Amino acid sequence: MADRIDELFNPERLRRHWEAPSAPVPEPAVPEDPSVPVRAQYQALLDSLDQRYPGAAALRFPLETLSGLIDAAFPTEGGGADPKQRGAIVAALENLEETLWALDVARVRR
Repeated sequence: MADRIDELFNPERLRRHWEAPSAPVPEPAVPEDPSVPVRAQYQALLDSLDQRYPGAAALRFPLETLSGLIDAAFPTEGGGADPKQRGAIVAALENLEETLWALDVARVRR
């Protein structure tokens, strides 16, 4: 048994594996304008919310806040996203999530 363990951890055997060329790691494709997928996903979110919660006044403020943050982070004139806005967008999404949770709880109680 000890011979097998010694053979498994033999430095010469291990060195062959260390020196083997590794496969190249593909780099993710980055779209030229990052605002396009963000705006498309945001529109899909709005459409989904309209279907699930028609006329929900409680969603007006969180969605207005989120829309303003997305417009500020991803200007339509081009240019990249403002990385400073990322934290604010995440906070607005969490606020929206809490509002949706409260609406679902109210729906279940009816």
